[in-house]
Amino acid sequence: MFQYYIPGASKGLTRTELDAIDLGYMLDDGETHAQHVEVIKGPDGKKGAVIASHSPTPEGRIGYYPDEQEWRQAPGRSWWVGMWTAEKPTPDTLRRKSQLDGHFVLLGDERQWLCPVARALHEGDDGQLHAINPVPKALDLDADGNWTVSGDAGRYAHLWPLAKKWLDAINGGTEDPVDGVWTWDWEDTADTAVTCLQANYRIGKLESVMLGLLDGATTTQVVQTLVDHQTWQAWMAKKATAQTPQS
Repeated sequence: MFQYYIPGASKGLTRTELDAIDLGYMLDDGETHAQHVEVIKGPDGKKGAVIASHSPTPEGRIGYYPDEQEWRQAPGRSWWVGMWTAEKPTPDTLRRKSQLDGHFVLLGDERQWLCPVARALHEGDDGQLHAINPVPKALDLDADGNWTVSGDAGRYAHLWPLAKKWLDAINGGTEDPVDGVWTWDWEDTADTAVTCLQANYRIGKLESVMLGLLDGATTTQVVQTLVDHQTWQAWMAKKATAQTPQS
């Protein structure tokens, strides 16, 4: 798993504290704080704490070991990300206890990562594809005490809007109150790919770079999974086969 160096810290940060520095994704569901080890000298040469998730780690130790680890400072942040050079994190060591269903995609580390589907397709009795939102829902109560759905739950909340925006973009754009058309660029694709991976794994942008997961092709494959492109491809192939004249 990844470890994180927090300059000046002397304890494990709580989820609230981690959220405040955009590092809350490193914890799994149910974890309220990170485990930690104080270090006299971190990757910046100063005192601080190395923190990690409570999820099991094959390395079995937390700390700053410069001869055995690779460290990089997060752009625009004070904290650093580290990993063991000889035992790099894998999908198995980073997977969350609860994962959203989807399709496996081979990424740049030559491993299969489960990428979530936020707009699932299924073939109806009419032979056509129909879309549903399979993302777990957050429940609330109305003024009369009746159960209501208040939106997609927790870390899944961003997936449906991203799936819709991606579809709008690849279908030629749609009306937008700001500039008249949705825009989608390379950075959008890369950011969305990381958001997708983050739903099922304890990983961020810098971690994906350190593992070499994403490139021009894999980012698109991950985002396409968000809208269940694999099911659409299989359905199109089935239709093409059915329409091919038999000799």
